[in-house]
Amino acid sequence: MQTTTILYIILALLLSFSVAFFQYFYKVKNTSKINLLLFVLKTTSLFLLILLLINPTIKKTELQDIKPKLSFLIYNSRSISFFKEDKNVREFISKIQNNKALNDKFDVGKFTFGKSVQVLDSLSFKENETNISDAISSINELHKDKIAPIVLLTDGNQTIGNDYEFINSKQKIYPLVFGDTTKYKDLKISQLNVNKYSYIKNKFPVEVLLN
Repeated sequence: MQTTTILYIILALLLSFSVAFFQYFYKVKNTSKINLLLFVLKTTSLFLLILLLINPTIKKTELQDIKPKLSFLIYNSRSISFFKEDKNVREFISKIQNNKALNDKFDVGKFTFGKSVQVLDSLSFKENETNISDAISSINELHKDKIAPIVLLTDGNQTIGNDYEFINSKQKIYPLVFGDTTKYKDLKISQLNVNKYSYIKNKFPVEVLLN
Protein backbone atom coordinates (compact mmCIF):
# COMPACT_ATOMS: atom_id res chain seq x y z
CA MET A 1 0.00 0.00 0.00
CA GLN A 2 1.37 3.45 -0.95
CA THR A 3 2.20 6.12 1.63
CA THR A 4 -0.31 8.54 0.07
CA THR A 5 -3.12 6.03 0.48
CA ILE A 6 -2.23 5.49 4.14
CA LEU A 7 -2.37 9.27 4.74
CA TYR A 8 -5.81 9.45 3.08
CA ILE A 9 -7.06 6.67 5.37
CA ILE A 10 -5.76 8.47 8.48
CA LEU A 11 -7.42 11.70 7.34
CA ALA A 12 -10.66 9.83 6.68
CA LEU A 13 -10.61 8.42 10.20
CA LEU A 14 -9.93 11.87 11.73
CA LEU A 15 -12.68 13.45 9.64
CA SER A 16 -15.20 10.78 10.61
CA PHE A 17 -14.25 11.14 14.26
CA SER A 18 -14.53 14.95 14.10
CA VAL A 19 -17.95 14.97 12.41
CA ALA A 20 -19.39 12.43 14.85
CA PHE A 21 -17.89 14.22 17.85
CA PHE A 22 -19.28 17.59 16.70
CA GLN A 23 -22.75 16.05 16.22
CA TYR A 24 -23.05 14.13 19.50
CA PHE A 25 -20.69 15.76 22.02
CA TYR A 26 -19.83 19.31 20.99
CA LYS A 27 -21.79 21.77 23.22
CA VAL A 28 -24.05 18.94 24.33
CA LYS A 29 -24.78 19.33 28.03
CA ASN A 30 -26.44 16.02 28.72
CA THR A 31 -24.67 12.95 27.31
CA SER A 32 -25.77 9.38 27.75
CA LYS A 33 -24.77 5.91 26.68
CA ILE A 34 -27.00 6.34 23.62
CA ASN A 35 -24.87 9.29 22.52
CA LEU A 36 -21.73 7.20 22.88
CA LEU A 37 -23.23 4.34 20.87
CA LEU A 38 -24.42 6.70 18.15
CA PHE A 39 -21.00 8.38 18.11
CA VAL A 40 -19.27 5.03 17.49
CA LEU A 41 -21.76 4.03 14.80
CA LYS A 42 -21.51 7.43 13.09
CA THR A 43 -17.72 7.39 13.12
CA THR A 44 -17.62 3.84 11.73
CA SER A 45 -20.18 4.44 8.99
CA LEU A 46 -18.58 7.70 7.81
CA PHE A 47 -15.14 6.12 7.83
CA LEU A 48 -16.31 3.15 5.77
CA LEU A 49 -18.05 5.42 3.24
CA ILE A 50 -14.94 7.54 2.78
CA LEU A 51 -12.83 4.38 2.62
CA LEU A 52 -14.94 3.18 -0.32
CA LEU A 53 -14.18 6.43 -2.12
CA ILE A 54 -10.45 6.09 -1.44
CA ASN A 55 -10.61 2.46 -2.60
CA PRO A 56 -7.27 1.31 -1.14
CA THR A 57 -5.58 -1.76 -2.57
CA ILE A 58 -3.21 -4.07 -0.75
CA LYS A 59 -0.56 -5.77 -2.84
CA LYS A 60 0.80 -9.04 -1.54
CA THR A 61 3.95 -10.57 -2.97
CA GLU A 62 4.64 -14.26 -2.41
CA LEU A 63 8.01 -15.80 -3.20
CA GLN A 64 7.97 -19.50 -3.99
CA ASP A 65 11.09 -21.57 -4.48
CA ILE A 66 10.36 -23.94 -7.38
CA LYS A 67 13.04 -26.49 -8.14
CA PRO A 68 13.83 -27.09 -11.84
CA LYS A 69 12.71 -30.39 -13.35
CA LEU A 70 15.24 -33.10 -14.15
CA SER A 71 13.92 -36.15 -16.00
CA PHE A 72 15.68 -39.51 -16.18
CA LEU A 73 14.63 -41.65 -19.17
CA ILE A 74 15.65 -45.25 -18.45
CA TYR A 75 15.92 -47.82 -21.20
CA ASN A 76 13.89 -50.91 -20.21
CA SER A 77 14.74 -53.12 -23.18
CA ARG A 78 16.01 -56.70 -23.40
CA SER A 79 19.25 -55.48 -24.96
CA ILE A 80 20.35 -54.03 -21.59
CA SER A 81 20.02 -57.38 -19.82
CA PHE A 82 21.46 -59.19 -22.87
CA PHE A 83 24.72 -57.28 -22.48
CA LYS A 84 24.56 -57.79 -18.70
CA GLU A 85 24.25 -54.08 -17.97
CA ASP A 86 21.02 -54.34 -15.95
CA LYS A 87 22.94 -54.39 -12.66
CA ASN A 88 24.83 -51.22 -13.60
CA VAL A 89 21.59 -49.44 -14.51
CA ARG A 90 19.94 -50.44 -11.23
CA GLU A 91 22.97 -49.26 -9.25
CA PHE A 92 22.91 -45.95 -11.10
CA ILE A 93 19.20 -45.43 -10.33
CA SER A 94 19.86 -46.26 -6.68
CA LYS A 95 22.59 -43.60 -6.56
CA ILE A 96 20.16 -41.04 -8.02
CA GLN A 97 17.54 -41.84 -5.39
CA ASN A 98 20.07 -41.57 -2.55
CA ASN A 99 21.85 -38.45 -3.81
CA LYS A 100 20.62 -35.77 -1.40
CA ALA A 101 22.38 -32.88 -3.17
CA LEU A 102 20.77 -33.80 -6.50
CA ASN A 103 17.29 -34.22 -5.02
CA ASP A 104 17.58 -30.95 -3.07
CA LYS A 105 18.51 -29.02 -6.21
CA PHE A 106 16.14 -30.65 -8.72
CA ASP A 107 12.62 -32.02 -8.85
CA VAL A 108 13.70 -35.42 -10.15
CA GLY A 109 11.34 -37.45 -12.32
CA LYS A 110 12.16 -41.02 -13.36
CA PHE A 111 10.59 -42.70 -16.40
CA THR A 112 11.12 -45.99 -18.21
CA PHE A 113 10.63 -46.47 -21.92
CA GLY A 114 10.47 -49.22 -24.49
CA LYS A 115 7.59 -49.07 -26.93
CA SER A 116 6.01 -46.34 -24.74
CA VAL A 117 6.91 -44.13 -21.78
CA GLN A 118 5.87 -44.92 -18.20
CA VAL A 119 6.62 -43.50 -14.77
CA LEU A 120 9.29 -45.64 -13.12
CA ASP A 121 7.73 -48.36 -10.97
CA SER A 122 10.12 -51.23 -11.52
CA LEU A 123 12.68 -52.29 -14.10
CA SER A 124 12.14 -55.58 -15.93
CA PHE A 125 14.37 -55.13 -19.00
CA LYS A 126 11.90 -57.20 -21.04
CA GLU A 127 10.68 -54.65 -23.60
CA ASN A 128 10.92 -56.02 -27.14
CA GLU A 129 10.46 -52.70 -28.95
CA THR A 130 12.19 -49.39 -28.37
CA ASN A 131 11.08 -45.92 -29.46
CA ILE A 132 13.62 -43.38 -28.22
CA SER A 133 12.24 -40.48 -30.26
CA ASP A 134 8.74 -40.97 -28.81
CA ALA A 135 10.16 -41.07 -25.27
CA ILE A 136 12.02 -37.78 -25.76
CA SER A 137 8.97 -36.16 -27.39
CA SER A 138 6.74 -37.27 -24.49
CA ILE A 139 9.00 -35.65 -21.88
CA ASN A 140 9.21 -32.50 -24.01
CA GLU A 141 5.42 -32.35 -24.11
CA LEU A 142 5.14 -33.01 -20.37
CA HIS A 143 7.42 -30.07 -19.54
CA LYS A 144 6.76 -27.87 -22.58
CA ASP A 145 6.54 -24.65 -20.54
CA LYS A 146 9.52 -25.38 -18.29
CA ILE A 147 13.27 -25.79 -18.44
CA ALA A 148 13.63 -29.51 -17.77
CA PRO A 149 16.78 -31.24 -19.06
CA ILE A 150 16.66 -34.95 -19.83
CA VAL A 151 19.20 -37.59 -18.82
CA LEU A 152 18.88 -40.49 -21.26
CA LEU A 153 20.06 -43.92 -20.06
CA THR A 154 20.27 -46.14 -23.13
CA ASP A 155 22.46 -48.31 -25.31
CA GLY A 156 21.35 -46.27 -28.31
CA ASN A 157 19.50 -49.09 -30.09
CA GLN A 158 16.10 -48.13 -31.50
CA THR A 159 13.74 -50.56 -33.24
CA ILE A 160 10.70 -48.38 -34.05
CA GLY A 161 9.85 -44.69 -34.48
CA ASN A 162 11.56 -41.70 -36.05
CA ASP A 163 15.32 -41.36 -36.06
CA TYR A 164 16.06 -39.71 -32.70
CA GLU A 165 19.28 -38.25 -34.09
CA PHE A 166 17.24 -35.59 -35.88
CA ILE A 167 14.61 -34.91 -33.22
CA ASN A 168 14.08 -31.23 -32.39
CA SER A 169 14.11 -31.31 -28.59
CA LYS A 170 13.41 -28.13 -26.63
CA GLN A 171 15.06 -29.67 -23.58
CA LYS A 172 18.77 -30.38 -23.34
CA ILE A 173 19.54 -34.11 -23.56
CA TYR A 174 22.45 -35.73 -21.69
CA PRO A 175 22.95 -39.36 -22.81
CA LEU A 176 24.53 -42.01 -20.58
CA VAL A 177 25.44 -45.08 -22.62
CA PHE A 178 25.07 -48.61 -21.25
CA GLY A 179 25.29 -51.93 -23.05
CA ASP A 180 27.16 -52.70 -26.22
CA THR A 181 30.26 -50.56 -25.79
CA THR A 182 33.65 -50.95 -27.42
CA LYS A 183 36.25 -53.00 -25.56
CA TYR A 184 39.17 -50.65 -26.17
CA LYS A 185 38.86 -47.02 -25.12
CA ASP A 186 41.38 -45.87 -27.75
CA LEU A 187 39.38 -47.35 -30.62
CA LYS A 188 37.39 -44.83 -32.68
CA ILE A 189 35.14 -45.09 -35.74
CA SER A 190 36.25 -42.06 -37.74
CA GLN A 191 34.00 -42.67 -40.75
CA LEU A 192 31.15 -44.98 -41.72
CA ASN A 193 30.11 -45.33 -45.34
CA VAL A 194 26.80 -47.13 -45.83
CA ASN A 195 23.53 -46.80 -47.69
CA LYS A 196 21.12 -44.87 -45.47
CA TYR A 197 18.08 -46.85 -46.63
CA SER A 198 17.64 -50.40 -47.86
CA TYR A 199 14.91 -52.94 -48.61
CA ILE A 200 14.44 -56.32 -46.99
CA LYS A 201 16.93 -58.95 -48.26
CA ASN A 202 19.02 -56.30 -50.05
CA LYS A 203 22.77 -56.72 -49.84
CA PHE A 204 25.02 -53.68 -49.79
CA PRO A 205 28.62 -52.96 -48.71
CA VAL A 206 29.56 -51.25 -45.46
CA GLU A 207 32.86 -49.42 -45.16
CA VAL A 208 34.18 -48.66 -41.66
CA LEU A 209 37.32 -46.59 -41.03
CA LEU A 210 38.80 -47.34 -37.59
CA ASN A 211 41.50 -45.38 -35.76
